[in-house]
Amino acid sequence: MNRRSHFYRISRLGALLASTVLLAVMLGGCNIIALGQAIMDKQKADETFALTSSDGRYQLTLPGDWSDAGNTLNDQAVLAACNLQQEKYVIVIAESRADFYEDVTVQGYMELLIEQMGLSVQNMHETPMGEVSVGGRTGYLSRLDGTIDGYEVTYWLTCVETSSDFVQITGWTLQSMADEYQREFYEIETSFAEIA
Repeated sequence: MNRRSHFYRISRLGALLASTVLLAVMLGGCNIIALGQAIMDKQKADETFALTSSDGRYQLTLPGDWSDAGNTLNDQAVLAACNLQQEKYVIVIAESRADFYEDVTVQGYMELLIEQMGLSVQNMHETPMGEVSVGGRTGYLSRLDGTIDGYEVTYWLTCVETSSDFVQITGWTLQSMADEYQREFYEIETSFAEIA
């Protein structure tokens, strides 16, 4: 082996070693970036923000990793939010009490909603969770498990009466995630407040 080929071989080995080190640094950098993103996502989830209806009357407090869904989830919703990556959704629908008979109570309103949901959710099972405090008012919460469009879904339905409306706050996710997310949905739905 002459001196030139020996030098060429060492140069190739050096270049190969350098590219291996560079690749390892890049892959490690990806892991560091992923770790950094996970930390940022966790910090964001620990923060909260208030989402206010366009008429300024109603508000929900949401984790920072949720976002305003506008009218994409339901065109009747006065508030809607989601965390698409984690399959978490919530809507708020307000219906004027004047549109109902005088003797309809918030519990009766809730029963009506559950009956309507049973028409589209197959094999629906209701677990009443009882009275809850919602924005300083007494509300009612139920968990509804069933199947819709082939997906096993869990809904949390909270109903409360405001100064002029019956309000339904409905959160949902896949059943496989429901137990993990139940506390978060409870906190979101009971954060609902009438502000104007």
